[in-house]
Amino acid sequence: NVKKEVQKKVRKVKTVLVVKKKVQEMQKKVQKELQKKREGKVKKKVKVVKKVQEMQKKVHKKVLKKEMLLKNKNMVEKKVKMMVEKKKVEKKVKM
Repeated sequence: NVKKEVQKKVRKVKTVLVVKKKVQEMQKKVQKELQKKREGKVKKKVKVVKKVQEMQKKVHKKVLKKEMLLKNKNMVEKKVKMMVEKKKVEKKVKM
């Protein structure tokens, strides 16, 4: 009798342990899947951020080019004005 009861209890404990182990495995699987999903979302966000940064760089380069062209244009205009002024002065001096 005692032996049977002990065996029953041992079986119960074994089944409980097995169930606990399976539950832990399932939890690990679920955690891994969640982790993968999170990583996927993060990767997508990183891609978007990189694209935005590249676009910003391109726009910045274009803006810099325009600014340089404007500066060059202004410099040329100033030089032309100076030349015109110089010629006017030279004409006045000759007269």
